[in-house]
Amino acid sequence: MHEGHFGDVRLDGLALVAPGEFASSMWAENTDSLMSVMSYADAKGTPSQRDALEHIFRGDVRGWPGTFVSLICDVREGRYAPIKR
Repeated sequence: MHEGHFGDVRLDGLALVAPGEFASSMWAENTDSLMSVMSYADAKGTPSQRDALEHIFRGDVRGWPGTFVSLICDVREGRYAPIKR
């Protein structure tokens, strides 16, 4: 993300990576397509920024992350790592 915010928390320059695995097309509305996923939030973020990224990508707010999260059956522990673009 180049610029952004979650409430009053600035998210400029931070990223989140969410690798996952699934058995078939996740957009096919097929129960076999549910996926397992874990996330890596940018380690350079403050605790408030990391928390904000996790809220967004857990689907706690509106937008495509909420739809995407409905396709996940197994959420593994999130971690923090340096993310280079």
